[in-house]
Amino acid sequence: MAEWLKAAVLKTAFRSPERGFESLSLRHFSFALGENSMRAPQDRPVKLTDLPNIGKTTAVKLEKIGITTAEEFLKRDPYEVFHELRAKVDKTLCRCALAGIIGAKTGEPWHKITKKTAAEYERRHPTHRWGPC
Repeated sequence: MAEWLKAAVLKTAFRSPERGFESLSLRHFSFALGENSMRAPQDRPVKLTDLPNIGKTTAVKLEKIGITTAEEFLKRDPYEVFHELRAKVDKTLCRCALAGIIGAKTGEPWHKITKKTAAEYERRHPTHRWGPC
């Protein structure tokens, strides 16, 4: 499968009108990479930047907390990943960054879930106050 097509499959994020968005999994990546999902995983890990909403800057920040592959990221709770990033890497991360992290896990565009994800983060961390984005 052509590289641009693989990227398009990953970035457009598995949406069906009747089911909405579903969480990304290694099975999705196997499909996008043209692999049979029943085979053993290939030797090379899927890069963080292959996930939706994750660019080079966010990938570098994730690597600073020990998350170096998409597989490692997908195994973690994205709210806890964001909390760890704020605590250890960048205290200025805003609601939009949170939505990007959550969207990388769910396949949703960050700009469509910012309010919803911020409300959930506030529920989990009641003393948190957002700064400007």
